[in-house]
Amino acid sequence: MFKNVNKASGDDFSNSLKPAGNDFLLLDLTFKTELLEADYNKVSNAEWVPHFQRKDYNGNWDALALYSESGNQSTVFTEQRAPQRTEILNYCKYFDSVCKSFDAPILSARILILKAGSEIKEHTDYKASYADGIMRIHIPIVTDANVLFLINGKRVEMKPGECWYGNFSLPHSVTHSGATDRVHIVIDLERNEWTDALMKKSGYDFTLEGDKLPIEVVRRMINELELSHTPSAAGIVNQLKEQYGI
Repeated sequence: MFKNVNKASGDDFSNSLKPAGNDFLLLDLTFKTELLEADYNKVSNAEWVPHFQRKDYNGNWDALALYSESGNQSTVFTEQRAPQRTEILNYCKYFDSVCKSFDAPILSARILILKAGSEIKEHTDYKASYADGIMRIHIPIVTDANVLFLINGKRVEMKPGECWYGNFSLPHSVTHSGATDRVHIVIDLERNEWTDALMKKSGYDFTLEGDKLPIEVVRRMINELELSHTPSAAGIVNQLKEQYGI
């Protein structure tokens, strides 16, 4: 059953009154929390890798790959269309089952830990929306009530075992002021007919897909890309400037 959850407290209450639209959706899928936790316990003492977007966070944000470009669990960044399973899935059978539950090509899959007291600074990810052909989902394994996860200024409260889509082309951030590390499985899927059906069932509004990003979001994306000083980022910046007349 589709639920579009916007809960907040204090200064965030007014944001909870704003409709999320396609910013984020609770999908019509659930997973068994006890089995998620059991598999996480098998890898909790592994050699985790710091998230590659170092400029986007303070504290500790670490990762292990379930699917990666090389098939190595330490390779947490991939641009490949057909990543390989990592050895983690050989002994974390429920994680393997979770990945196989999506009838769509997996572009990347990883476990991410945001340590208590850490923060992911507000940022945007290039072409990370469903309209761009990417379905990025979060499946919480462990969380804390004092995690403030914002997408486009609206709070998203994700509970263990739930499955969420988020439009991460929009500004998003996480502030972890709790005591328990936040652990999520994050999977990028390539959009296809199966994902379209799931998104429709979960309340996705396909009529909004023609809407362009707000210009302030595009300018923020350009500023972030320019900080990387790479040829690929420069190419994306030129595309954005041409598309949005900047």
